[in-house]
Amino acid sequence: MVASNEAACPRTVVIAGTSSGVGKSSITLAVLSALRRRGLTVQAFKVGPDLLDPSYHETASGRPSVNLDGWMLNKEQCLAAFHRRAAGADVCVVEGVMGLYDARDGKSEEGSTAQMAKWLGAPAVLVLDCFALARSAAAMVKGYVDYDPALRLEGVILNRVGGDAHTQWLREAVEASGVDTRVLGGIPQDESLASCERALAGELPKALAAALAGMAEEHIDLDALLAIAATARPPPPPPPGEDAEAEAPAVGLPAAVEVGERARVRIGVARDAAFGFYYAENLRLLEAAGAELVPFSPLSGALPERCAGLYIGGGCPELHARALAAQRPLMAAVRAFAGAGGVVYAEGGGLVFLSQSLQPHGELPAAMAGVFPFRTAMAEDRPKIGYVEVTPTAACPLFPPGPPARGHVHHCSEILQEHVVGGFANGAARGALGRPAPRSSSGAGWAAGYSARMQAPGAEAILEGFSWRCVLASYVHLHFGSRPDLAHSLVARCAAVDVATVSAATRAAASAAARAASPEYCRPRRAYSTTTSPEHAPPPASRSRGGAMPHVWSSPNLAAALARSEGAEHGASGSASADALAGASAAMTRAMAGASAMDHSASVDGLVPPHWKPPGAVRPRSPSTTLTRPYSCDNLCPRSPPASPPPPEPGSPPRGPDGPAEALARAGLAGGASPTRLLVLDPRSLADVLDGVLEVGVAAGVTTEAVRLVERLRARLRAVAAAVARAPRRPRALTLTRLGPQPAAAGGQWLAEMEELAGAAAERPEALGSAAALGWDEVREYAPEVLVLAPDLAPARALGEVGALAGLPGWWALPAVKSGRVFLADGALYRRVGPRVVEGAEALARMLHPDLVPWRCPDKAVLKLALHGGQRCRQRLLANYFQPYA
Repeated sequence: MVASNEAACPRTVVIAGTSSGVGKSSITLAVLSALRRRGLTVQAFKVGPDLLDPSYHETASGRPSVNLDGWMLNKEQCLAAFHRRAAGADVCVVEGVMGLYDARDGKSEEGSTAQMAKWLGAPAVLVLDCFALARSAAAMVKGYVDYDPALRLEGVILNRVGGDAHTQWLREAVEASGVDTRVLGGIPQDESLASCERALAGELPKALAAALAGMAEEHIDLDALLAIAATARPPPPPPPGEDAEAEAPAVGLPAAVEVGERARVRIGVARDAAFGFYYAENLRLLEAAGAELVPFSPLSGALPERCAGLYIGGGCPELHARALAAQRPLMAAVRAFAGAGGVVYAEGGGLVFLSQSLQPHGELPAAMAGVFPFRTAMAEDRPKIGYVEVTPTAACPLFPPGPPARGHVHHCSEILQEHVVGGFANGAARGALGRPAPRSSSGAGWAAGYSARMQAPGAEAILEGFSWRCVLASYVHLHFGSRPDLAHSLVARCAAVDVATVSAATRAAASAAARAASPEYCRPRRAYSTTTSPEHAPPPASRSRGGAMPHVWSSPNLAAALARSEGAEHGASGSASADALAGASAAMTRAMAGASAMDHSASVDGLVPPHWKPPGAVRPRSPSTTLTRPYSCDNLCPRSPPASPPPPEPGSPPRGPDGPAEALARAGLAGGASPTRLLVLDPRSLADVLDGVLEVGVAAGVTTEAVRLVERLRARLRAVAAAVARAPRRPRALTLTRLGPQPAAAGGQWLAEMEELAGAAAERPEALGSAAALGWDEVREYAPEVLVLAPDLAPARALGEVGALAGLPGWWALPAVKSGRVFLADGALYRRVGPRVVEGAEALARMLHPDLVPWRCPDKAVLKLALHGGQRCRQRLLANYFQPYA
């Protein structure tokens, strides 16, 4: 039995390193390519959870590479996977993870390269970075050999040597140390090959593979390496059933799935340059559970026909963001697929693909599929990396509750609304996905499907796994082998899908999106893209000249600016449209007078390209115009400004006053051939506010500066979240935007989000679902521990109104008043779009957690009540006890 197993098993060698970054991935690729060039069938494996290296392995070896992970899988599972993939190969090359003995913790070898080499009965070859190293290399080799006598460390490859003489010195030192380890060669330092490990994003060019093969053939003794590999003695594969692979299908699995090929469930798998990170065993387990896997390319193709599910794995969508955004029919098809009940399982980059947009470093956001309501961006923080244990919750739409599954996270992106939705994103250290969730683009609620815990000292369980209908997206790459019934459950969920209905919805959506993008279908309409495609690019007149930013009008001064523009530059042609211009000014004045203070500031959610302008129409002085759309006021600005007003029907009643957009169009100031760009602002979150900064920057011709500004602002918001994450508790906070017997508590737009980001308690009075008047009894019942007064006045001017509060019943009994935590803040910190909103979040964090926040409030922007410990004063003197707070 043993002899037959030895004959059946190919030669096997483990290539390990002293640490990450010593060149073991480059040398592994070089060995794979060189052995394949000899005509050998080479099977690659990767120790650990990394999904990037296996994608390189597949290119170099011509065969899919398999992960062998001693933490996510047990020994029997790893041996079973090894024997399955090794069948038919001449030699197996196993690339290690990190350093040879590095494990999931400091006390055991669990998950280490050394553990896997001993499980496989394979010899190891150590890669040693010898840059600026001589005889000390021998001490390092001897230490690695003696550290674990049970490990067979048979060879060493010297990397980044200075030349033949350097190699000879190192060889002599190792031989003189007395260790029974062969030096297999010395590889000269070559900067052109040094960056191949991480810079290729899963694509190994054939020219680079050939160069690596040549390097191995010239500098590595491949015959000696094969001789070492021939000494491997892998244990036999475990008997069927002992590899912990579940035999019974998940509860509810239709019998049809078990029949045969004709009854298989079709699942589309995204495979291209943007998406390609999958555990090979996950795909095998899905096929074993009854799935037919159909590859498709989000970069260039449509969704496959008659699919019940989609599996969108990890990858590098940020490198292909514009190309993905251009696939509008496919994006629409994915949204329709999810909305019609199709199963979608997304990991890592797949989660990013399902978001509203992705913003790569230094670029504008690119539209994504838009299944979930949050946006994503590439973060400047260090990547989030680590093992994760995941327990599906009752809200998980694809996987049943049960024992934990194991997986891994490795990503550099962040969810911009992270403090609202939680999860393994870089934005904030805490998440609150368990609270009532935002609503998806289709209006249905979404929730958390996982309880997940990072495998790190002191890590707490968090809510992850963004779920909606039959859609599950997560930053966690689960290994189905850790709980094989997950594959059965996913296939069972797909088998229950009405494929005919989903396919019809998908085709209709893709067809409609394709027609909408065709030139013959295009007509003057609102554009929501943030791209700088030609049809949405700012007109030449809006470009800045000599580095100067052109004027941009905002809503508070738009009407006055329009009025001033009459006759100032246009003479007779201006007076010809005086009535229309006056109508636009009047419409703006009416609209802004009727809007609340919170509504006077908003963000940009789209651009209106200039398409129409009547002859002789008046043009404003500025080529860019910003228009505020009040919160929840749909009649102020139509979604699509009309090219020209329709004639009234005979006998119809007189038409009411135009909205600002209609009046501007009638005046020739927007739409048509007008050089004016109308930016309609409609913010609902902090992400909307920052997107507005980008949009205004595009319209003003300063895109690069706007991108840099937004990146700095996001970094400041992340700093706020990180600072308050250390707070032992979050106080109840309330912000009043109007003072008096019926105070207005700001609850609409982004203020609730800002409060939670700054460290306020998540629970709020039910009346705060939107900006509304809040009865004083409701304020007393909520009993805020921090009270922020933010009327639409500067603090110094608002002092005259605060005295009325002292006369309200129960004022002196409020916890915030008794402790002196009442603040009078400049309302612009909460309402002004742009950097002031970020200043507001920082100031609010300072008010809520002064011991944790190192920065100071803006000068003269915040006053604090100096009474505390139950002290009181006369009502008329209350204003005297507010002092500057920094």
